[in-house]
Amino acid sequence: MIAAIAVGLALIAVGLYGLAASRNMVRLLIAVEVVVVGALTSLAPVLATAPSTGFWSLVLLLSMAAGEVGIIGAIIYRAYAAAKTTDLEEFRAGREGP
Repeated sequence: MIAAIAVGLALIAVGLYGLAASRNMVRLLIAVEVVVVGALTSLAPVLATAPSTGFWSLVLLLSMAAGEVGIIGAIIYRAYAAAKTTDLEEFRAGREGP
């Protein structure tokens, strides 16, 4: 049980590092998904000890993950269609005046 929590926390840490270090929107989406997988991995011991609580927590977390992928994916698609890039620095540079 402790190993699952440790792996989950490590995945969450890697995902948060990816969020802090990346400038590309697709990489940010992948980092958010790594954080979600870390949360699911940390939830595994709860699922083993209290099946009904763990099940509904799992359903809630998976539905939130699916929703955020859809929303962030649509934002990335729209941004790429408008600017032909997914680099956040390009968007920031485009907003600044001469």
